[in-house]
Amino acid sequence: MTLDPGVLSNLSNGFLPRENRKVNLTMDQALLILNGPGLAEPSGGDVTLEQIQRESETLCEELGMNLDFRQTDDPNELSRWITEDSRRFDALIINPADGYGSDDEALKAMRDLGRPMIEVHLTNVFQSGTEHAKPMQGPNGETGFICGLGLHGYLLGIKAVAKRLQG
Repeated sequence: MTLDPGVLSNLSNGFLPRENRKVNLTMDQALLILNGPGLAEPSGGDVTLEQIQRESETLCEELGMNLDFRQTDDPNELSRWITEDSRRFDALIINPADGYGSDDEALKAMRDLGRPMIEVHLTNVFQSGTEHAKPMQGPNGETGFICGLGLHGYLLGIKAVAKRLQG
């Protein structure tokens, strides 16, 4: 069986040690990661918000992206970040946790962002029989959704955003 060299090169990026990966992004590209109420001390496994932030910063640095990582327990502040601050970034990853309520202005801002956006949840929000945050998932083709993967959901989201920004 013969594999196309382009396929091999794409596959190898996910399996090579981090120091051997080649990335075409520039530090001019910026990612905003927002975390809502209840995530200062997440209950989704053994991961802490500090670990998520540290791993996210490391991966963004390797990928050549600037990162602004934020967390708030105030739903109004989360909405303000979405409506006012997200436009200054090339992409958005958000874990709203329990913090977005039904803020129509924030949801509209997310739908109208026109940039790659991924909603991330540490736990599986669709699992029956448990209480989980509701997805805010806007009806926008630019919106991705990852849940139930803990810390790895954030890292997968960052890689997906980087790939989208590469073009």
